[in-house]
Amino acid sequence: MTAAPAAPSAPATPVRTTRAGALLFLALATLFLSNAEGIAGAAQTAGALLVVLAGAAAVMARQVMPVPPGGIEWLLLLMGLVSVAVNIAAPADPYSGPYSLVFLAVLAALMALTRALSAAAILAIAAHAWLAATVLVLVSDLPALLTSLRAETGPETALIRFRPFGLHPNLTGFVFGAGAILMGDRARRCAGIGRAALGAGAVVAVAVILAASARAGLVALGAAVLLTWLAGLRRPPPGGAGRALALLLLPALGAAALAWVFLAIDGPGAHLARLLDLGSETRGLGSGGTGRVALWQAGLDHVAAGGTGRLLFGAGLRSASPGTIGFLTESSYVTLAIESGLVLGAAFVLGLGALAVGAARRGARGDATARTIACLVFFALVQSVFNRYLLAIGNPFSVLVIALVLPFLRPAPAPIPVPRPASGPQEG
Repeated sequence: MTAAPAAPSAPATPVRTTRAGALLFLALATLFLSNAEGIAGAAQTAGALLVVLAGAAAVMARQVMPVPPGGIEWLLLLMGLVSVAVNIAAPADPYSGPYSLVFLAVLAALMALTRALSAAAILAIAAHAWLAATVLVLVSDLPALLTSLRAETGPETALIRFRPFGLHPNLTGFVFGAGAILMGDRARRCAGIGRAALGAGAVVAVAVILAASARAGLVALGAAVLLTWLAGLRRPPPGGAGRALALLLLPALGAAALAWVFLAIDGPGAHLARLLDLGSETRGLGSGGTGRVALWQAGLDHVAAGGTGRLLFGAGLRSASPGTIGFLTESSYVTLAIESGLVLGAAFVLGLGALAVGAARRGARGDATARTIACLVFFALVQSVFNRYLLAIGNPFSVLVIALVLPFLRPAPAPIPVPRPASGPQEG
């Protein structure tokens, strides 16, 4: 059994483009528009369809290695199937049943893709999809980005929070925080114009998080770097852990330098406090986590009131929507408890935590791909305390997380037999 999702990859190794990889790139890029006004539903449908087509392309090209499903794959399949069964027996939300079927189709496609593309290739594809989205932000929304970075206020003195592609500010922090890690990591493995473009993309991604005042994204970004470093401390190579920490901190340092440009008038502390809305009555330090504490309590009460069956196995994927339960959960862990129950939800979270720790330890021994995966998964786990996007297929980072965790606990592929040379005639 393999406990890590990736094999060591050399720093500047080029990634061969395949039809499946190109379709995956288009799928991730399309999902950036999943909240865009007027086309949100079409973008989500197109993104899911492109993932399915990417998996089908890998199968048709005979690129898929015949490897049995691993622990995380069986768990996610079970979560999808239980969701379908729950919706047949006692549907809680009319959208949950169709969503569960689409989830299973996307999951099957990602299972095929992760048997055809290496983790390093998937990370490279994702980094370039995020770079394309970042360029589009600069081309289409630069004035709005600069306005938000200056911490300007709108009607009734509310902070103008940047919302690229119509993404909610919290989802912006989730998606672009992952982009800062992806592009920063890819930049140090590239050379020339590729390194410059991806490095600049990582800095812009952090600037987007600041402009959105997505504090959970900033906290998770710093925590992910720290946790990746700490988890790998048990057996670090000489100088390896410190060097890895320094390299992963580059996007944050670049963002700090960019933010300094906008701090000339009132000084760093005052401007940053305005930018992060720390003095707000509704979002400030005394607001009870922007009301999240009360929402979490309401979510836990909802779980407890659902009966034994729903307490254990949930009410189905996407059944925790505000239209169904009457409020936003604002935490992926509460959402998982409602939708998948305590048993499957806890197993999924523990699996991700074990993957992140194992990948961080491989990273400390020199596996750069595993270190990046650890950082991304730690980021998703920390950020999901405050937001509800951990297990989903409607945004690019959630889809990427599923793709990266599927190989965890998957049996190693059988070695290819080497034919022995035919022996010559024996002399008597």
